[in-house]
Amino acid sequence: MAELEQKRRTTHRFSFYAPAELVSASATELTAVTSLSLYGSYLEPTAHHRPGTLVTVKIFCGGESFEAAATVLYVLAPNQGLGLRFSEVKPTFLCILAEWLGHALQAQIAAPSMNGFTCDTTT
Repeated sequence: MAELEQKRRTTHRFSFYAPAELVSASATELTAVTSLSLYGSYLEPTAHHRPGTLVTVKIFCGGESFEAAATVLYVLAPNQGLGLRFSEVKPTFLCILAEWLGHALQAQIAAPSMNGFTCDTTT
């Protein structure tokens, strides 16, 4: 699945760990983002979501937050993670996303063998 998914991606997905909130028609849950790109993210949710489900994702990092409408693209297994494709991102949030991706790229260049960028949520 990972190789097939990588072939479908249009941009690089960075290892990026941050707390998040996933809002669907049925529930709001606290979760974590473990990878991030310009067009989507991978989350580790606690509830089951089907591909095609419309959600809102909120990501929190360094005193800032990002929000986007998104669609569940795939689910690895119930409660084990899902891929989202952002469908609507307001310009303000797009600037925040670009900044975070820049930090993730810098972290990858500085230490390619590390696990990626982890947000400091204390500021």
